[in-house]
Amino acid sequence: AYLRGSGAPRKKFEANDPRLVRPTSDGTLQLYATNCEIYGPTIVMEHLYKNLGKWQSENDRAVWNVEVPKPGRYAMLLNYASLEKSSGNAWLLEAGDKTLSGKVEPTGSLDRYQEIRCGEIDLPSGTQQIVFRSDGPIKGNLLQLGGVLLKPAPPASK
Repeated sequence: AYLRGSGAPRKKFEANDPRLVRPTSDGTLQLYATNCEIYGPTIVMEHLYKNLGKWQSENDRAVWNVEVPKPGRYAMLLNYASLEKSSGNAWLLEAGDKTLSGKVEPTGSLDRYQEIRCGEIDLPSGTQQIVFRSDGPIKGNLLQLGGVLLKPAPPASK
């Protein structure tokens, strides 16, 4: 509700089709640049890789509406590309009152996407919003975001 009432409307791009994300057969939530709501003054959907780029403002963000059938712990995989000059930028994934954060490491090229495991987050059941944004000031571009996968994490061994 806050995001919708906070001013500027969501941005619209040809390859971007926001929709409710439901889990795949293995329970994975596929949060792609193509299925999120895009907000902010500088962020754009780039045509070549259908990624979110020009991410230069702390007000830029990607918002996914997701359906989580049952509460659980999810491993986060981040798919992105980044140059050395963006190294150290901080990102934040928010799901209700739960957060996961990390720092951008360079991938060597904006054409070289990597998928890295970034930790785990607990998600409650129900329809909710998941937000990806910067966690503080950005030097250069935050990153080139291809997407986020949230995979059900195996239970912790005792």
